[in-house]
Amino acid sequence: MTRSRPADWGSVRPSYFAFPFGIIGLASSWQAAARTLAAPAWIGPALSILAAGTWLAVCLAYLVRLARHPAAVRGELSDPAMSPFTAFAPICAALLGAGLVHYAQSGGRVVAAIGIALTMSFGAWWTAERVLGDGLRLDQVHSAYLIPMCVGGIEAADAASAADWGTLARLCLGVGVLGWAGFGSLTLARLVLRPLPAPPLRPTLAIDAAVAAAVGVAYFNVYGTPPGSAAYAIAGYGLVMAGVQARLLPRYLSAPFTPGTWVFAFAAAVTATDVTFWISAIHGAPRWPAWAMLTAASALVAWIAARTALIVTRRRDTGPTLA
Repeated sequence: MTRSRPADWGSVRPSYFAFPFGIIGLASSWQAAARTLAAPAWIGPALSILAAGTWLAVCLAYLVRLARHPAAVRGELSDPAMSPFTAFAPICAALLGAGLVHYAQSGGRVVAAIGIALTMSFGAWWTAERVLGDGLRLDQVHSAYLIPMCVGGIEAADAASAADWGTLARLCLGVGVLGWAGFGSLTLARLVLRPLPAPPLRPTLAIDAAVAAAVGVAYFNVYGTPPGSAAYAIAGYGLVMAGVQARLLPRYLSAPFTPGTWVFAFAAAVTATDVTFWISAIHGAPRWPAWAMLTAASALVAWIAARTALIVTRRRDTGPTLA
């Protein structure tokens, strides 16, 4: 990937919430591996703690920016390019609460419930804004439009399942799948009919393939094993979209490194989790593909995190000239 433009890192924006979301995704991958592959049990919780700290830091920084520049933040909430990323904030809260359930059930359920409520409320509000807005053009659509309703519903289903709220989990998964059908058709039409999004937004194209893996993970969390016909259909679609992603790889490598690059962390982690669940569900399946995916996802997230830390550190050292 090419060098990031300074303006991409000038101040905290909604896309920064992709940082903790990617780390939470990797934590979930290691937790699944601990249950099915006998992976070390401490890695998942350690990553969850790191994700919680990152989420709190981004939230505090964003609140400070809200206090200093309220008009700019309000503008981001209505901006077609930036606003979908805001949904990562409540989604992270729901998933962090789900992880806390295993150690403090009552507290974890409270956090998960608040996160789920905020996730679904934001998804509904954001969708209404797009429907009632001033003539959204197809060129403004990008794959991050799958985040508020689709990814939000799917991850809320995972959180509700972890909290042992089976009915709520199925309801949230239904919202996520319907959001996938609605906004997924728009993002796919944009991909087929129009030029690719601007380079800083190109990493969001990975969401189109990652959603299939996320639905697969939610299916296993909500309905368990053995996988039914719907699970196989979703996996088939995911395999096709993985081929599309392979074709887009040169475009990804030429895109600048921005906060949105963290979308790749989510895509890699959720795919690793889905593969792990499938390997566990298929009797006699070899374990090495799951380990290979988990290793690759961990390496990618570590690289993204290291490069992010380097950019942030350099910006702090050089002062306001990069803002």
